[in-house]
This record gives sequence, C-alpha cells and structure tokens, in this order.
Amino acid sequence: MDKKARKPLHLNFICLVFVGEMAETKVVVPESVLKKIKRQEEWALAKKEETVAAKKKSVETRKLIFKRAEQYAKEYAEKVNL
Repeated sequence: MDKKARKPLHLNFICLVFVGEMAETKVVVPESVLKKIKRQEEWALAKKEETVAAKKKSVETRKLIFKRAEQYAKEYAEKVNL
C-alpha cells in the first residue's frame, strides 16, 4: 500500500498541507491543539475588548473628576469673594 494513499488512523486528527519552497509537506495537528488555539484567540479578543472598554471608562471618569474640581473651585472662589 502506498504511503500517500493512507488515511489517518484517528478521526480526531486533521491534516494540513503547506505549499512553500518544498514540494508538499503534510503536518498532522491534533484536534485538541486546534481547539486550544481557537480558544486562546477568543480569550485574547475578549481581553482586548475589555481593555478598550476600561480605557474608555477611565477617560470618561477623569473628565468627570476634572469638571467636578473646576465646579468646586468656581463655587469656592464665589464664596470667598462675597
């Protein structure tokens, strides 16, 4: 039996074919590894979205704090001048 005609023994393995400088190279990657990579990508995307949301909230909070400080300074100056 020719080696190229063989199928993987387990169904949970996926064959990937890379075409580059060499003719063809077949790499067998376990399905669990592919799932792990996908899961890590999803987690990275979720973390990035959380970081962007936290940054946006932080900017809004700083603006609010600055406005309150200005208002306090204005009220204090008015109170002192009376």
